[in-house]
Amino acid sequence: MKRRRMGMTIAVRPGKLALYKKLHAEPSPEMNAALSAAHSQNDSILLREPDPGD
Repeated sequence: MKRRRMGMTIAVRPGKLALYKKLHAEPSPEMNAALSAAHSQNDSILLREPDPGD
């Protein structure tokens, strides 16, 4: 099967950025198991900090 790279952009609700960063820095064992079961590997999450005027 040919591998392909996919991506998306999402918005994080105001006041939730710290939680978003924590959850992605320290994924739970259950999340790691779910990703493994889905054969997800070599994932990258890129974060663009919101502009101060947004």
